[in-house]
Amino acid sequence: LDQSNNTWTQKSAFPGTARAEAVGFAIGTYGYIGTGSNGSTTEKDFWRYDSGGDSWSQITDFGGTARQAAVAFVLNGKAYVGTGTDGTYKNDIWRYDPSTGWTQMNNFGGAARNAAMAFVIGSRGYLGLGWDGSHKKDFWEYDPGSDQWTQQTDFPGTARYSAVGFGMGSKGYVGTGSDNTAKKDFYEFTPTITKNAQQPFRTQSHVTVFPNPAKETLTVDFGKYASAVKEVSLLNCMGQAVYTTGKAMPARLQIHTGGIDNGIYFL
Repeated sequence: LDQSNNTWTQKSAFPGTARAEAVGFAIGTYGYIGTGSNGSTTEKDFWRYDSGGDSWSQITDFGGTARQAAVAFVLNGKAYVGTGTDGTYKNDIWRYDPSTGWTQMNNFGGAARNAAMAFVIGSRGYLGLGWDGSHKKDFWEYDPGSDQWTQQTDFPGTARYSAVGFGMGSKGYVGTGSDNTAKKDFYEFTPTITKNAQQPFRTQSHVTVFPNPAKETLTVDFGKYASAVKEVSLLNCMGQAVYTTGKAMPARLQIHTGGIDNGIYFL
């Protein structure tokens, strides 16, 4: 889809076996498609698409079992793929780093399931709904820094599977799907602020950021307030994190920006 003139152009066909219920995501300038079902067997192969050359290349197979109806989301330049079914409902989560390949992470916090949905808000992933023999409506938040899942308020619509969701800015949006009847209702999700959170860190008072604009390295100087900072994220205009760190913060943090696309970002 070319947004400038609202037109579709057919590109090179996916080179793997024809399939349904695969997952797809993007990291940087590449798109990825993998897993799914060809109608008789489940798949675990994965492929990378280069939009510049309109070409596909096969990468390392998915780290878990072959499956269909899984979900995927991207945080800080890494993809997280999991749940789905290989004949048994799954709750495993695998992280894909283009530099190092697949790593198994902590299991999803809810029950094993397929046909769930997932999206990203800022530096957190969200996964919920789906089917495990019955319709699901629970909803969970993933923190990549601690590799932990935290249950959120249940989805307010009916329990369902095969819904869709997306994050935009500081909110998530979920709708459609089926509870045995096809749905078209649509809901907005606002993340909960932790009740015992400390007073928000006031960047305008205590942080120096330079150079601005940055070409290769962005320096964030916290000075004596570094110990009060628990996490730093660099967000694009869609609220998606392109960089996140949750480790102990130095007084002066350097973020290497050479691999980040040109644009306006928020710290």
